[in-house]
Amino acid sequence: MAEPAAQPLRERRFDAGPQEPAPASYLRPYQRVIDREGATFDALLWTSRASQEARFAALSDMIDLRGAAVVDAGCGMGDFAAWLGARGVAYGHYTGVDALGALVAAAAERNLPRTSFLRGDFLVDPGLYGRLCPPAKAEIVVFSGSLNTLAFAQMLSALDGAWASCERALCFNVLSDIGPDAGRFASGPARAVRVASLTEWALDRTRLVSLRTDYLEGNDATIVMRKNRA
Repeated sequence: MAEPAAQPLRERRFDAGPQEPAPASYLRPYQRVIDREGATFDALLWTSRASQEARFAALSDMIDLRGAAVVDAGCGMGDFAAWLGARGVAYGHYTGVDALGALVAAAAERNLPRTSFLRGDFLVDPGLYGRLCPPAKAEIVVFSGSLNTLAFAQMLSALDGAWASCERALCFNVLSDIGPDAGRFASGPARAVRVASLTEWALDRTRLVSLRTDYLEGNDATIVMRKNRA
């Protein structure tokens, strides 16, 4: 069932509203932890804070986010914005989008500078990028960890929507099939991806593709796709 259309969150408190429909299958692993523990770090399904931050560092090293309007698709609790701010990376504006209301509420409560948070599902509603409220816009779209529970076809659909909507670049990370721990993800909920196939998909859309697998012992891969050389 489709998630409600993205709506701007204008207050720091979040009203969950009436009883909601069951989440889509790719959201259920997150929702189960939220139901058990609330909006905590564990609900993001990262194996550790260190692995989360290693992925953030790879993204930040590969593209200059200073002054940029960044859209974080599957933002969780806004950890990427907080990480950038703590390291002095002065993005122009950060818009976090997540399908799970509890995570959006927790992100908004942090009151991070130059941020806004929206509830919406980038998979079922790719048009949400075009409805971002000023000063937000989809200049650089980032997925960090938010593709890991998707089937490969769903992942490509989500990335296609983001690529069509972004102005400058699309940046994302995935669990890598060439890492020593790839077999550990065979049963889910997170899945390793054939990096060669994903790189081929990216190169079909732009020749300006960068790939990194030299962190987390090769168990992760980050791809940056640019629309121009700027």
